[in-house]
Amino acid sequence: MKLKLNLLHKVGAAALAAGIAVLAAGLVMMYKSTHPHDISKLKAEDIKSGMYVKGTISDVVRGFMPNPDATDNTTINEPLDICTTVSEETSDEAYASYVLIPLGTEKEEFVCLLLDQFLYPDFYYQVMTGNSPTNSGESVNAEFEGIVTKCSKTEKKLMEKCLDNWQKDYSYLCYQYYVTGEINSDTIPPYVIKCKDMTKRKYYWLYSLPLFFMGGVLLWQAGSPIKKIK
Repeated sequence: MKLKLNLLHKVGAAALAAGIAVLAAGLVMMYKSTHPHDISKLKAEDIKSGMYVKGTISDVVRGFMPNPDATDNTTINEPLDICTTVSEETSDEAYASYVLIPLGTEKEEFVCLLLDQFLYPDFYYQVMTGNSPTNSGESVNAEFEGIVTKCSKTEKKLMEKCLDNWQKDYSYLCYQYYVTGEINSDTIPPYVIKCKDMTKRKYYWLYSLPLFFMGGVLLWQAGSPIKKIK
């Protein structure tokens, strides 16, 4: 008996191997997307690249400065916008801003979130303008799910520039009118939470089925790889 593999055997085996890899990765992705970590239960030291997280945003870290046009001690506040760029979620005109949101329940540690105008138009409008989108004066909460990613070199430089120099533009930083602790590039984890649609990720394992089907068909057409030696 001799094992003899032809091209169909090799391609079919490769397709099955790829199917197994895609299935394994898809099942891991499905588990992580159905069991995301709640940011209200996380600390800065818990944040790791690749984590799936969820949470509710009610506000972001804001910078306060004296109002130069006021005769009293009133101040101007605006979100600490690390950077604003074009949204990658749509081809239409929309923006995405890097802002800071709290971790845990004490609101003493923060992490960077890429807040997308396309995904959360009402909340984005309120955060960036300070006005309610319905002019009702009511606050807007936004539930989100996302994936923690390690900052790219560009993102890291932008974060360091903003976090280490915010005193040039603001007198102090607050979250919901409570003055925050020390905020700089050393106290903020070098990660960004990027919002993603978890619904699709729950079904990525289905991409393995065509590979299994193709591999099975090719191996069936190839026939037995074992040849009798005469």
